Amino acid sequence: MRISRTSLSILGFLAVFFMLLKAPTDPDFGWHRRLGEYILGQRQIPQRNLFSYTLPEYRWADSYWLTQVLMVGLERVGGFLGLSLVFALVGSLAVGVATGFHPFASFLAAMLFIPAAGGGHWF
Repeated sequence: MRISRTSLSILGFLAVFFMLLKAPTDPDFGWHRRLGEYILGQRQIPQRNLFSYTLPEYRWADSYWLTQVLMVGLERVGGFLGLSLVFALVGSLAVGVATGFHPFASFLAAMLFIPAAGGGHWF
């Protein structure tokens, strides 16, 4: 039986997708979510650290502001499942593009960064 490269690429993509599909595990998820809600509610990006007790006036640039707003919007529309599906899709596409959608290379790349994706950021 002969399997085409396209079929293997699709299987590789799906394997990576399902490896990435999980509930949000980023320890900063609540903080990012709350900032996304703040940005949507106030219609402005905060210029200082809003949630710090020790450094309340610390000025910083929120480089994740667009992701935070998108996360809140995705959660409102599709819940945690929708959020997880979108981030698994984005991660799978990133691995696919980086490896040229080569099935074996995609699988190896995913295996290398899966531990980081589970405990750290999705991107």
